[in-house]
Amino acid sequence: MSQLPVWAQWVQLVATGAIALFAAFIAYKQWRLAQQRVVMDLFERRMAVYDEARDVIGSIVREGRADNTIFFRFAKATDRVEILFGDEVVAYVNATRERINKMAMHSDMLAGGEMDLPERKVHAGAKGKIMMELVDFYREFPRLMMPYVRMTQRLK
Repeated sequence: MSQLPVWAQWVQLVATGAIALFAAFIAYKQWRLAQQRVVMDLFERRMAVYDEARDVIGSIVREGRADNTIFFRFAKATDRVEILFGDEVVAYVNATRERINKMAMHSDMLAGGEMDLPERKVHAGAKGKIMMELVDFYREFPRLMMPYVRMTQRLK
């Protein structure tokens, strides 16, 4: 038998339970904090892709042309899209990458200068059509990626 009086044993039992509950509460809060940190890190990575892609498209729209440097900037900016987003965003980014590549080709052809007027019109028309599709990037890309950047859990 124990040497402690009964009341002291009860105090010891209650204190042990309270300490166990407090430790469980701390563990839960640490788990929630880690979970929120993962959500925030993922958000930041996704927004970095968004910002970099917008910068590249912005330079194309401002300059009215594209070249291989811009194409590779966009490819580098979006190289982690498969990891961070779903299939619909990946498909849109791949289509945009192809548009930039075609725009660079048409820009190079027009810059060459040695072509007849009908061929020049074909390249200018194709370049203009691609430019309008790239301008749509500002409407389409945010709509596609919005479900991936929503923070669905409340941060307390």
